[in-house]
Amino acid sequence: MKIKKVISAALVVCLFTASVFVDVAAEGTGEDEEGLVEVREEADGDEAVLMQGDKLEEEEASEEEEESEEEVASIEEAAEEEEIEDGDDDPGKGRLAGNIPDEFYGSGSSGISTFSISNNDVTHASRFSSGYTIEQGIDVSKWDGDIDWAKVKKAGVDFAIIRVAYRGYGSAGTLCEDNYAKANLKGAVDAGIPIGIYIFSQATTSAEAKDEADYAIKIAEKYSAKVTLPVVMDFEYYSDGGNGSEGRLYNANLSKSAATTVCNAFCSEAKAKGYDPMVYANKSMLSSKLNASSINGKIWLAHYTKSTDYSGDYEYWQYSSSGSVSGINAKVDMNYRYVKKGSTTTTSSASSSSSSSSSSKTYTKYKTTTRVNYRTGAGTSYSVAGTLSSGKEIQVEDGYSKSANGYTWKRFKMNGNNYYIASKYITKATSSSSSSSSSSSSSSSSSKTTYNTYKTTTRVNYRSGAGTSKSIKGTLKKNTSIQVEKGYSKKANGYTWYRFKKSGKNYYIASKYVKKSSSSSSSSSSKTTYNTYKTTTRVNYRSGAGTSKSVKGTLKKGTKIQVEKGYSKKANGYTWYRFKKSGKNYYIASKYVKKA
Repeated sequence: MKIKKVISAALVVCLFTASVFVDVAAEGTGEDEEGLVEVREEADGDEAVLMQGDKLEEEEASEEEEESEEEVASIEEAAEEEEIEDGDDDPGKGRLAGNIPDEFYGSGSSGISTFSISNNDVTHASRFSSGYTIEQGIDVSKWDGDIDWAKVKKAGVDFAIIRVAYRGYGSAGTLCEDNYAKANLKGAVDAGIPIGIYIFSQATTSAEAKDEADYAIKIAEKYSAKVTLPVVMDFEYYSDGGNGSEGRLYNANLSKSAATTVCNAFCSEAKAKGYDPMVYANKSMLSSKLNASSINGKIWLAHYTKSTDYSGDYEYWQYSSSGSVSGINAKVDMNYRYVKKGSTTTTSSASSSSSSSSSSKTYTKYKTTTRVNYRTGAGTSYSVAGTLSSGKEIQVEDGYSKSANGYTWKRFKMNGNNYYIASKYITKATSSSSSSSSSSSSSSSSSKTTYNTYKTTTRVNYRSGAGTSKSIKGTLKKNTSIQVEKGYSKKANGYTWYRFKKSGKNYYIASKYVKKSSSSSSSSSSKTTYNTYKTTTRVNYRSGAGTSKSVKGTLKKGTKIQVEKGYSKKANGYTWYRFKKSGKNYYIASKYVKKA
């Protein structure tokens, strides 16, 4: 077998990031929550406002102002550094350099022939014979050398998982960046290849596993929006192919339970940061060293054979380390990805695709008669999306019903998404009234609901529902003012969640990361009521009532806003409305909004 070699005379500079990104942990955990994606503020745009007489003011501005991204500066280890050969403590100099342990191979196999994207001889498990799309991809590291990603794309590679970091296999277990990480991330993204990232782990504790997830994600931060495939923990022993397994992970001699806990800590941290977590391990590791069925993430099976007999669940299969792909001079790891038809690449896109905004639909208010599940589709064969308590009011779509699994199913709208509930467990509310999809809940609720002003204490995600299992809808910067609904709180995933209003919609935020503003608008908000309006064109909003007041921002056509009931003021030939946005009052010409 040919050995992949990368020669370097550079010093190993191990990065320690000073910034800590807290994010809410995944299901059942209590990790800190923090956002990953910068919220971009819209810049001034065209506004329809009257300057003199009936002349329409048009102000030109850019659609959106791109925030410059800064690469986090690395902190160099100070003073008396020892000169060591690049990769001296890199566990990748074992398997990734071609020194492959026997446990990676199929039974009785001494290796596997060289495969290419267009020419291979592999039999897939029968479970993937129907209902799945099978994609071919590669995983790469510095051990693959310089890569011509344009050629890789042209060769037919569907995806790439890029090593961005590793933990040294020595007792110190130092975290280091893969020297080729940035170049490979940029090259793959520029070539239009979907990417995931991985870290070659040597973590022996949950704390180390979380650090590894944070470290890997930080390195790829510039490309965070492009990391649509999993963030992976490569959980394997270091082996040089001659002396057998060794290194800190092997020497820790973790029990199956302890090793699984370490992997789950990584998965929880990655999920809390908004990524899809996955654990990579060979068949032997999955079968004898881990409780694979208890891992809270996807499984990437490494088994170098033409037909794997691994019976556990897996979504990726690394079937060879001796692939040949145009654009890569070394032998490369070859993989398959099994994508269930109808699924989407990421959880965030999946959740957004399920929402419907048909303005022609009307809804009627119902109440649940007991504690009941609601689902992603009409039928018990669909997954449970959540549970409603008895007496919970929901907006049920008029005219929709479907029979499945012995029930009649109704479709209802919640947080902008469609869900399904058995009609047996709901009844029409006595105060029900048929209304448009968006305004019925927001307008009526805003007249009854009161709010307090809170401020975020850090950069933090907000979600479509109460819990880290709900999709991330956006990120708020530190010290952002929000209007938190008075009296609402719900415990889920180790946090107390608050509900708040933003652009006419309800969202959810962990209470740990907000605090009541010293100038809280509790008293004023309890007296002030709002109606939901929509903009009829792209229009500026201002710091005060009148075109002489400064422009504070621009709203796109169709944006929903909460307009203060009873307020109007004439200035510069317009009637101005006052509306609430991110806890602050702004002003907009009434001519360019209409009641939703």
